Amino acid sequence: MSSFFKRLRPEGLVQSRPEPSRGVGGGEPALDRFPSYEPLGRCQFRLVHLRPSKYWADPIAFEFQRCSLQPTKLPFYEAVSYTWGPIDEKGTVTYAGRRILVGKNVEALLRRFRLKDNTRLLWIDALCINQEDHSEKSEQVAMMDVIYQGASRVLIYLGEADEQCNNANSDSIMMHFGHRWSSEHFPIQKMAKFFDDRSWFSRMWVLQEVALAEHPLVVCGSCCIPWACIPAWWIRNSRHLEKHKWAVPPALSIDSIGARRNSLLQLLHSTRLSRATMPHDKVYGLIGLLSPMDKASIPIDYRREVEHLYTGVATSIIKQENSLKLLS
Repeated sequence: MSSFFKRLRPEGLVQSRPEPSRGVGGGEPALDRFPSYEPLGRCQFRLVHLRPSKYWADPIAFEFQRCSLQPTKLPFYEAVSYTWGPIDEKGTVTYAGRRILVGKNVEALLRRFRLKDNTRLLWIDALCINQEDHSEKSEQVAMMDVIYQGASRVLIYLGEADEQCNNANSDSIMMHFGHRWSSEHFPIQKMAKFFDDRSWFSRMWVLQEVALAEHPLVVCGSCCIPWACIPAWWIRNSRHLEKHKWAVPPALSIDSIGARRNSLLQLLHSTRLSRATMPHDKVYGLIGLLSPMDKASIPIDYRREVEHLYTGVATSIIKQENSLKLLS
């Protein structure tokens, strides 16, 4: 059986250079909490213009590029599906000559996806959306389905390697997924624990990000495989997994085709175990999977009290279903 397993720029893990250059006069550039954001026009979104570097440890630098969502004007860009990680774990990157704080996981994925010789255009919600502007955030979240569908590729970032993921020998977990081997080749407990240890598989937002992607790639450290290999591995080993009472991870339970045919009530029920930091996102995280009628009934507004949001959703479901089964 052919393997889908690949490694990404492994030479980046061993290259080094002298200490990175400092700011003018040898001091560090000023440290800001956020990039400076220019207002977006109608149907516009930002992309991270990630500068290249031949050396893995070099400081990360980027600028923003504003783009139109019109299909004829879309550049080649990649959308990243990932988790933000703990809010108190921060890294630093350079934007327009100034250092800014970003989540540690965002710093890690920028370093992982940075190319050696060419710039790279990425859509990363934590950076490309002004998180302090609730009006912009609401408008951009409403466009996320179009952004992911318009991407030339979706990259699923599971984090950097650990002792489970990135072993060089043939029994690494990602290689098992890539080969779609059965559990006979590797302890089923260790394979299944991989899903528990990677929070991406339980997050709400990733459901539509995967469902809307054409051919997503999964990246864990320098390991890279097609997303299709992972649900295929689970299905192949489902009997052994059920025997050990391992529940299907939420990210594997969504049917990318069937999800878009389900009603809002069905989607809310099937995704009830998925996690979201903001309670609004238990609803907004499904927007890209809804029918036009359901989508129109849920205006996205992060300034809205979550109680009002949930009440409005319940009212809409009762009217559309012409039933009170929501309450059962």
